[in-house]
Amino acid sequence: MEHALIKENLGSLYRCVVDIAEGKTVTFDSYKKSDGKRKTVYLPGKKYGHIKNSKYFDRKEDDSDHIVIEYDEGIQIDHIMASGTLPDFYDPIEICKRGFWDGGILSNTPLKELLEAHRDYWVNVENQCEAPDLEVYVVNVHPATIDVADIPKHFDEVKDRKNDIEYGDRTYNDQYSASLVTDYIDFIRRLKDIAKIHIKDLTNREAFENELESLELEPASSTSYTSGQPRSFKDLITGRFKLLKVQRIERKYDPETSTSFKGGDTTLQTIQDLIKQGYDDVMALECNG
Repeated sequence: MEHALIKENLGSLYRCVVDIAEGKTVTFDSYKKSDGKRKTVYLPGKKYGHIKNSKYFDRKEDDSDHIVIEYDEGIQIDHIMASGTLPDFYDPIEICKRGFWDGGILSNTPLKELLEAHRDYWVNVENQCEAPDLEVYVVNVHPATIDVADIPKHFDEVKDRKNDIEYGDRTYNDQYSASLVTDYIDFIRRLKDIAKIHIKDLTNREAFENELESLELEPASSTSYTSGQPRSFKDLITGRFKLLKVQRIERKYDPETSTSFKGGDTTLQTIQDLIKQGYDDVMALECNG
């Protein structure tokens, strides 16, 4: 099952799936985009905006070939089901004639996608230069560690532990990268402020600001290449925010009941047990400050 990532300040629902034909992550989000529509847009046959086939590598296409999935009524049951459709257990969910599986195959803890959506909303929809700082809560349904005495021996135990490792929480690197980018941006802005303070001559200061403005409008070639969209240096520092906290709550491993099928176990008893475990974990966090 996909980890739960909550974007509190928007109150939105965000689901990550895999487009089976394209082999890439796709996200469904309940809030509206810049044109007022609720939709998901992505490029077919491409990674980061470039055609996969090396014969055409680095040749950009126009926007007419984008895949567009609209859902004006917001997130529906098919979107929810798609984000939990494990290929080993269930048939794909079809949405707009495309087949989808659980996003956990490629991005089980889509923190990076969440942070991008948070920034895009505030910049492109709310037209803000800054996005609100963010707190994120991760519910890890795959135990990260087990006791050394519980090292698996039988086939199902091995498969169960393998699933936990493959689908486990991988947000630590994304959290570090996001924090590192924020620190770099803070450093750049403080350097700019220091320069303005020490340039006493008004003519020189105006020249400095003009050159800086021109620099901000220049294309950022490296990130434009990886994103597939033209970006300027100014785009890199617009809409940034601090990731204030990532709170992780993790499912405990039980060698007596854990099986390789637990990712698809939606029985009432299991759901009730997980709710209780989650409640107990949260209360323990509250008690520990």
